[in-house]
Amino acid sequence: STGWDWHTLVTRLNAWVPSGKREMREYLPMIEEMLDGTAHTLADRRLPEEHFEVYRDLVVATAWQESCWRQYEKRAGQVQPLRGPGGTGLMQVNVRVWRGLYDAKGIAADIGYNGRAGAEILLKYMRQHAIRGKEHLVTPGGEKNLARATYAAYNGGPGHLRRYRKPGTSA
Repeated sequence: STGWDWHTLVTRLNAWVPSGKREMREYLPMIEEMLDGTAHTLADRRLPEEHFEVYRDLVVATAWQESCWRQYEKRAGQVQPLRGPGGTGLMQVNVRVWRGLYDAKGIAADIGYNGRAGAEILLKYMRQHAIRGKEHLVTPGGEKNLARATYAAYNGGPGHLRRYRKPGTSA
């Protein structure tokens, strides 16, 4: 733990593209702490406590999978939001899919806003689809199925909720 509060972390992380091992040693724990704080804030009173650890780990892992914990990159000497084929920033939020719910400028410009948006989307899919669909009661997998089903929905929409169980789906 860095001992920094969430807003101070976000302020420090915004527009930062770390370079070199020394900066990465500072950057990575700060990102993890920001994501952890986001998960705790969002899950409080919204998620049964027994599912919190899976949710927290899913928020952190999703940010890693989507962007390697990066909100920004340098292009032509300028700091720019990281853009992938389907999304923007840390959580690769698709601003077209989520227009009207999330501010496109916030998704691109603010690592805290992007992280919170992605974590809210994960929480929505976990609560409304994975938990409601009793994915955690399916064997094999149990509680881990919540993460698998939620991430499948995050990546491809609710129609992909059970994609992880289909034969031939990569691990």
